[in-house]
Order: sequence, then C-alpha cells, then structure tokens
Amino acid sequence: AHIPDSGMFSSGSAQLTESGLRVVTKLAQLYAKPAAADASDQRRILLVGHSDATGPAELNLRLSEQRARAVGKVLVASGIPASSIYYQGAGSSRPIADNSDPLLRGQNRRVEIVELANEQALVMRAQSEENNTRYLRYGASDTAKPRVAATKPAAQSASGSSKVAATSQTAPHQPAA
Repeated sequence: AHIPDSGMFSSGSAQLTESGLRVVTKLAQLYAKPAAADASDQRRILLVGHSDATGPAELNLRLSEQRARAVGKVLVASGIPASSIYYQGAGSSRPIADNSDPLLRGQNRRVEIVELANEQALVMRAQSEENNTRYLRYGASDTAKPRVAATKPAAQSASGSSKVAATSQTAPHQPAA
C-alpha cells in the first residue's frame, strides 16, 4: 500500500503529521484484522521509507528509515506483532514526484507498506533487489529530472512498492533501548 498523502511528513522530519497519523492509523487497523489464523502468523510487513532529495544523501537514507519506523510504531500500537514488521530506508532514490518543484517534492516524503506472505518471501525480495541500481540514478539532487515520454504507462513509473533501492537496508524490528 502506498499512502498518497503529500503531507505525511514535514521536510526533514520523521514525525507523522496529524493527517498522516490519521491515514496510517486507519491502515493499521485494517492490517491488524486477522484474515486467516495461519496466514496472519506467517505474514511479514516491510515498511519502506522515502525522502525528497533536499539535503545530503546519507541524511535522507537515515531519515527515510526513521519514517518507516514511525509508521511501524502505529502498526504495533494497532496490534500487529513487532516481530512481523521489517524496516527499510530508501532515501531519495525512488522519487514519485519532481524534486525540483517545491510544490511536488512533498509527495516523495512517504512510507510504502509491502505485505509479504512469509519470511521466505521477504528474503527473496531482498535478494532480488540486492544489486538493483535502477533507482540510484536519481541520487540526492534537487535539479529537474528528464520527463518520461507520454507513452510510458503511469503505473510503471509510480509502482515502486515492488522494488527496493540497493543502498537501503532491510532490518528486523529492534526494540528501543
């Protein structure tokens, strides 16, 4: 699931905005409802955080994982076991909006929720994306990107929920110290 709220996070912040918290809470309640006992015990949720391209790439990578963890706290509070939630920071490597436009770049400050059937699916996903440099071409620049030709399906350019940036890290939930 992708939360299409450009106001989910303020620039430079990992704290959910009031509207972002409302949307994530509603989603968390949906994910917390058990489908089938066997399926929900095996299910893994990968939270992939993103940032816009303002600021240093290293900071954006760290911030994006912090955003994923902020969403994870809401999921745990809704009853989803912390042991089934994994986090990943993609930084600014997978924009869905033009970072050079201040009115659009907020759409890149987001968290994607990827539901996987089990831990094996999570491992397979991480392995398949390990060497994927497709998204690294964007880097941490706030200059305008070339426009995509109109013949390319819009869903293809915004379907990042099935891809992982090579520079990001997948890590199981670690309890806070």
